[in-house]
Amino acid sequence: AAAAAAATAAIDAPAPAPAVYTLAAASTTASTHPPLSFVTAAAAAATASVAVARQASTPDTNHYPAPLSPGATTSGEVTKERFTGTATSGGWSEWTRPALDKCTPEDFMLDFMRFCDSRGDDWEVVWDSLDNSMRRSGRPMDALGFYTEICSRGGFVSRESAKRRIKMPDAFKALHNYYVGHTYTDIGNNMLNTYERYFLPYEKLHPEDVNEEPCIHCKKAHDEQWGGMVACDGCQAWYHHDCCKASALWRRRVEMITSYLCPECSTSEINGTLEVAGADGRPAKKSRVSIEAEKGARMDDYFQRHVHMHLRRGRKYDPNYAKPQR
Repeated sequence: AAAAAAATAAIDAPAPAPAVYTLAAASTTASTHPPLSFVTAAAAAATASVAVARQASTPDTNHYPAPLSPGATTSGEVTKERFTGTATSGGWSEWTRPALDKCTPEDFMLDFMRFCDSRGDDWEVVWDSLDNSMRRSGRPMDALGFYTEICSRGGFVSRESAKRRIKMPDAFKALHNYYVGHTYTDIGNNMLNTYERYFLPYEKLHPEDVNEEPCIHCKKAHDEQWGGMVACDGCQAWYHHDCCKASALWRRRVEMITSYLCPECSTSEINGTLEVAGADGRPAKKSRVSIEAEKGARMDDYFQRHVHMHLRRGRKYDPNYAKPQR
């Protein structure tokens, strides 16, 4: 008991060092999941005795909303996890989620679950509900992809507005949960209900995430011309799907639009003069094939990150799951 109290005090103390994502040990007898919190690697190591005591009575509470930083410890062993977010110590008020186009799954889920926690929702229940809505795909829900896809289409705004403007089955095709011959006959209503219940309040808190850029081709905004939009991978200008030539939209992943180049950038790419800003902000010459390869690698990486967070929380994942087919 004395060791558990000391470990709890260590967790609650201010954290001056770089933090990892984990949970604060509020009580060894808590009946609900403890709140999300920042703790240092040293404090995480000090939770070993608390974690053991809690796991004996309530094993579900020893979860991590996102992977730990390299070198952090959970039960005395050094982790070799390579997926990390950008959060640092200093408390909730000093860390803000990166811009949506630069946000990693870890950063998004930490910020999203922190928001759910602030509203009084049990973040573990919320996360399980999201995964359960896509259980037939055999994969954890692509929460970041879902939120990004809706925001790129002008945001949800309201149920009535979303039903008029957004084709949810098309948005579903952009998620890593989609597969050919899926049995989600009610996927439209399923996604409408899920977004309205969990993501809409978060969207209203982050209006900067919603794309309000008009289509470069038709000059119409989302409320004037409905349907999906895609950004050119060269100049980043937005176009309605209906305003793009079908041959310009590459769909190398089932029915997912994986890359798009507008007419001007396509011409530059053919001439070998297309330059695209890299992660460091510096322009570099790119080809359509290299853009496709980079985006495909990022999709695979983000999927693995979601899977690892799923496993980190003690949930099961079967890579050989047989998806139901129509």
